[in-house]
Amino acid sequence: MQRLLNLTAAYPWPIFALLTLISVGAASQLHKLEIHISPQALTVEGDPAKIFYETTVETFGSDNVTVIFIRDEHLFERSRIEAIRSVVNALESLPFVSHTQSLFSVPYLRVIDEFVHTQPFLQKAPSTEADEQRLQKAALKKPFVRNNLLSQDVTVIAINVYLTNIGKSHSDTQAAAEIEIAIEPLKKKVAEVFQIGLPYVRTAIRDHIHQDEMTIMPLAVSVLMLSLFLALRRPNGALIPFLTASLSVLWTLGFMAFFSIPVNVLTAIVPVLLIIIGSTEDIHLMAEYYEGTLSGHGRCEAIGYMTHRMGLVVSLTFLTSYLGFLSIATSPIQLVSEFGLVASTGLAINFLITLSLVPAFLSLFGDRYPVTAFTRTHPLRNHFVSLINHTVLSRRKTILVLFICILSISIYGASSIEINNNIFDYFDENAPISERAHKLHSALSGLETFTIVLDGHIDGTFLKQRYLEEANTLQNFLDAHPAFDFTVSFVNYLALLNSVVNESGEPELPDNDDVINELMIFVRQKDIDNLMSPDFSNTCIIVRHNIGSSSQLNAALHDLRQFIDANIDKDLNVQITGGSILSNNAADYMVEGQARSLGLMLIVIFTVISLLFVNIKAGILALIPNAFPILVLFGVMGFMGIPLDTGTAMIAAISLGICVDHTMHFMVRFNRQLHQQNDERKAIRETIFAEAIPITAASLSLASGLGVMVFSSFTPVVYFGALSAMVMLLAFIANFFITPILLSYTRLITLWDLLSLRTRTKLSGNCPLFKGMRTGQIKRIILLGDLRT
Repeated sequence: MQRLLNLTAAYPWPIFALLTLISVGAASQLHKLEIHISPQALTVEGDPAKIFYETTVETFGSDNVTVIFIRDEHLFERSRIEAIRSVVNALESLPFVSHTQSLFSVPYLRVIDEFVHTQPFLQKAPSTEADEQRLQKAALKKPFVRNNLLSQDVTVIAINVYLTNIGKSHSDTQAAAEIEIAIEPLKKKVAEVFQIGLPYVRTAIRDHIHQDEMTIMPLAVSVLMLSLFLALRRPNGALIPFLTASLSVLWTLGFMAFFSIPVNVLTAIVPVLLIIIGSTEDIHLMAEYYEGTLSGHGRCEAIGYMTHRMGLVVSLTFLTSYLGFLSIATSPIQLVSEFGLVASTGLAINFLITLSLVPAFLSLFGDRYPVTAFTRTHPLRNHFVSLINHTVLSRRKTILVLFICILSISIYGASSIEINNNIFDYFDENAPISERAHKLHSALSGLETFTIVLDGHIDGTFLKQRYLEEANTLQNFLDAHPAFDFTVSFVNYLALLNSVVNESGEPELPDNDDVINELMIFVRQKDIDNLMSPDFSNTCIIVRHNIGSSSQLNAALHDLRQFIDANIDKDLNVQITGGSILSNNAADYMVEGQARSLGLMLIVIFTVISLLFVNIKAGILALIPNAFPILVLFGVMGFMGIPLDTGTAMIAAISLGICVDHTMHFMVRFNRQLHQQNDERKAIRETIFAEAIPITAASLSLASGLGVMVFSSFTPVVYFGALSAMVMLLAFIANFFITPILLSYTRLITLWDLLSLRTRTKLSGNCPLFKGMRTGQIKRIILLGDLRT
């Protein structure tokens, strides 16, 4: 590694030319880069729940619904009805719309002159005020209209637009835009009209990501660079991290575009990750270069000083972080797997750029003179080192007890973390999309849906009164449960038809199979396609709700499953499915995957450091300061009620990436100082002294840059920025307080010390102390021992 660093320093202009050429190639791919927000990306291929959902969609149709919300005090006036009818026709003509459901299509079941009529409620507009009131009253009596298509105060009408092939023939953005064009003429006719559904929501998320990439991200980078300049007091201190980070992000985005990997809610974090970890390595390299200039070396000698002391540790920190993030790519969840692949590739790209650019840049533009702020006698630096050194060495037990208490409290807080995968929580409660969701829920029902499928296994099962009664029992439970807003099933349709034919008033199920068979004469299959399979072996109940939290939805589903197990005929196979159910399940998959990935990252850290220092204790020692920020992070999230979602789950991985970097630098330098000083206290002081500038500059600058993200209007970005800034400071505390204390109890050697040590055969063969020992054991004793006179 040292030779490679020296080689790039020797040929700076060819290196710059090569970097420029690759950058141009990467930039040429950026136009292919897509932002894609898809719930399917959070599912697991081959998951039985997903397979069943796809089968359900084939049987009953898509549950991907966009609701057109229309409000006006005089909705049923002829001019407004005709205007709404035109919008319905325009929506049904869109290629990605399978059908619509509204008062213009739902059958108005009634008997006229002994004939059952099934024309839609608004087949023609009411001509008088009396007709309007009669129609409104009749509609509100129908269970599949009330709170679904018409509000109780008859001022809100909904058009449910069922979508198909979204993401294939048409993107979310295209679908939302074309729906907006279709409803545009209505905005001049009624008081309020808007759309809300997954295409609109995903488009809003996409726009937020794009907006933050254009505004918040550059601002965060600017604050980071300014902080580095103020901390390091040199222009190169900010310029070099900016160049390496910019090129790393450009190349990584080019890689994503070339291989058709879209930007999503997780891969959008990768640029921040590259800036964080990449900047840290740059700062360590430059700090070592500046130490060389302070020792009186010229530019070339200072670069040699830097490469000699940093080559090994930079390689090891990269290897540890790379393998850790690559382990995330093993997740069965597409979204998480893509993040692991992109993050690990980005880190590899950043590593190559750092090795190429930093030595080449310093060889041409590196400072040749010491700066007052960096002299070893600077009072602020000395005071900082003395304070930490005194605190760490004189109060080791007190600090360890304090940290154990903090960890205990954090673990307790972490136990109350809620998992949430509801995309509506990505937005502030005052955001337009949140206001639309609230209006829909207040006037009608929540936008979220799921489907309960009852499978009788035999054709004609649900033409039997016995099994229809089972479905009715289940639906009555759902209607009584406070978590659910609206339900509809074939039972509603048949009960209503029965009351119309028999003129019995209130809807009620027929009491025998013969009556059911007679009523089926009046049923058109197209009217019940979304509720009953063609062979009547399967039926479903569609449930709408407004439950935002994944944990709250899980609690409601738990109640539902308990009721099914206790009260529904065992001959029926009852399953709950739907897009929202898959997304909810994905939250559990995500947490399970993140726990596994974090575990793999910790194993990688343990293995690499144990091998490096030829000591399992060293691996365990390195895990403690790396685990501390993660546990405190989860504790804070638990106490503050911040949910674990796709964004906040990634902060733990970033925490490991930054903390292991600092820990590795600290341990390698401590080992070097210990061999030079042969005194643990002096070695700790010199290590803290040498690492004070790079670790402090990196931690404070990164915390400042990430803290800017709290000004985003996008809730995940706000949480990500605030919590990531906190993690940077926690990593700083862990490495300056926990790591030195643990090192003071452990004497270490590195694998390179062991390999480079030469022992005389005569000494090892004749010395009684070494009798029966292998060569490796003899070397370890010599390296770990002290020479005293």
